[in-house]
Amino acid sequence: MTSLVSAVVFLGVQAAAAPPLTLRDCVERALASSPEIRAAEKSWEKAKRDSGLAISALQPKVALEGAKSVTGHNEADRETVLGNTTEDDYELTLSGSWEVLDGGRKWFALKEQRRAADALRFALETEKRNVEARAVANYYLVLLSSRT
Repeated sequence: MTSLVSAVVFLGVQAAAAPPLTLRDCVERALASSPEIRAAEKSWEKAKRDSGLAISALQPKVALEGAKSVTGHNEADRETVLGNTTEDDYELTLSGSWEVLDGGRKWFALKEQRRAADALRFALETEKRNVEARAVANYYLVLLSSRT
């Protein structure tokens, strides 16, 4: 009921200040200003990101590590190194792993994340259709009330 009253007041103010709003304008404004739609969009975006993270669990892991160590020479060894008092040692390690058999845990987790993202996408579309339906109903109620 409060949405009807606010729609009547909103359209009444609009009618006095500007040309009347069309049904398409009212629906577009309702869709753009709906906090429920914005919340559903954020939930869907998060679910899509989470499914992207879940797929990374199926990928191989690669690590690259590097190290440098510096060792000093004592005074007796100084002449044999031709004036260089330190020796640098470098080490570079590349390793990789890929978990092959995990009982399907990661695969099913990925499928679950994708299903959750799909469900939230459908919930978003449902909320959009509900907002459109409320906007159309309120528009026609305002038209009916302005004729009497």
